[in-house]
Amino acid sequence: MDSNVLVSVRLPEEVVEAIDSLVRSGVVECRSDVLRLAVVLKLRSMGYPVESEELSRLLSKLGVR
Repeated sequence: MDSNVLVSVRLPEEVVEAIDSLVRSGVVECRSDVLRLAVVLKLRSMGYPVESEELSRLLSKLGVR
């Protein structure tokens, strides 16, 4: 069974521009990666036990611990 689903969100233009900047600079491969990581970060900040290799790699690229 495939666990991937399509989610559509509306974001302010400046947020989309920031996301596109991350993609253009090579920090992430696509918009979906940014949105997925944002959800993981939010869940983690809410106290959920989230461990993600993808999250660790991005934070390392951004110089965040």
